[in-house]
Amino acid sequence: MKILIGFAILMLLILIGVTLIFNRIPPAEIGIKLVVFGPGQGIVEEDYSTGIVLAIPGYHRWYSLPRQTHFLHFTGETRLRQNRSALGIEDWQPPLDIRTTDNNNVGIDASLTYRIKPGEGYQLVKDGLLVFYRDRVRSAVLDVLRGQLAKLTSEDLQIPANRIQRAKQTLELLKVELTKFHVEPESLLIRAVRFLPEYEQKLQQKQLLRQESKLEEALTAQAVEDQKVQTQVRKITAEVLAKERGWDLTIQQEKS
Repeated sequence: MKILIGFAILMLLILIGVTLIFNRIPPAEIGIKLVVFGPGQGIVEEDYSTGIVLAIPGYHRWYSLPRQTHFLHFTGETRLRQNRSALGIEDWQPPLDIRTTDNNNVGIDASLTYRIKPGEGYQLVKDGLLVFYRDRVRSAVLDVLRGQLAKLTSEDLQIPANRIQRAKQTLELLKVELTKFHVEPESLLIRAVRFLPEYEQKLQQKQLLRQESKLEEALTAQAVEDQKVQTQVRKITAEVLAKERGWDLTIQQEKS
């Protein structure tokens, strides 16, 4: 009996020891190892993937970074921003306030996706960005977006093709700008554009005038076609009458 109890205690101690000296890295995380002292002291230049790793208390210190895609949203839709924070992979911010080249103030909703570069997670931690990299990325993205979108006119922002083209160009700039934070942007989407009420009213009036102009052009074209039809009808009618008269004259001549 004593042997069984002793064996159970031994197994329990082994289990506790294994728990203390090993660490588990989940699939959604990047593991970063710090050696606290000794010959290899400092951040180990390797990103650890999913699995069980050695974690000797007092000698090793482990950090984790999200492996998933991060989302940075600039939006005025409060229902989307409620109860959101920048603590995870989603960062919800107010919409972008842009002044266009033709001096109109515009609110823009945009979303950027990015991820930590494979193999550079340890560099991110080494550069002291473990806690602040999201803030640094957000600040850099804001600067680039404000600079690039401000180059557009109000007319440009109303045309989807122009917005898509500008988003592609801006994404290429962000790929260069965000390299120093060891992240890479994946996609940039301009989701909505909102003008001030005064400009929206002018824009609606302008669109109404365009529609009225197109309607006027259509009515004019229809009137021209109607005129052509009427002319053709009159021509055909005249030809029919002429033939009828000819037939009547022929009949009368034959009777006489």
